[in-house]
Amino acid sequence: GSTSQDGGQSWSANVKLADSICSCCRPAALGDSTGAIAVAYRRGAHDVRDPALAISRDGGRSFALDTLLSADGWRLTACPDQGPSLTWNRGGGGTVAWYTGTGASGVYLMPWRADRGAGGVKRLLADSLADGRSPKLAPLGNWTLVAVEARPLADTMHTVIAVRTLDAEGA
Repeated sequence: GSTSQDGGQSWSANVKLADSICSCCRPAALGDSTGAIAVAYRRGAHDVRDPALAISRDGGRSFALDTLLSADGWRLTACPDQGPSLTWNRGGGGTVAWYTGTGASGVYLMPWRADRGAGGVKRLLADSLADGRSPKLAPLGNWTLVAVEARPLADTMHTVIAVRTLDAEGA
């Protein structure tokens, strides 16, 4: 990774974020006013595509925390092209979302904390939806807006973009 302090006119030296990253799943990166940076990505070692989170507390010069969010064990020799998404709230963390194709496949949500990574239990987003994928998150005041591509349980022949809100507690 590399950072810019002048809107992309110049860049810092490259900094190693992790040993193994899925080469085509787009990572999600956010920063706060204190210089902390969070990068959600999908690991790629040995064809296991589990979600992870790297945290820098010094403006991206180093990443002291690199933690596995969920040991899903999704083995895939190809790229799923399903990067994670995350938000950052004022409390020093936020919400992360990812798709997994193993076990109870679908989109999962989990709170995270800048000081420890995973900050709670992962939760499958499945109420009234089937085959959820491609999660996107955005802050909306004290809420988190969640959008996924999915099929409604009542009409699995059509694909929709389902949009939900989460409160600060994840409900």
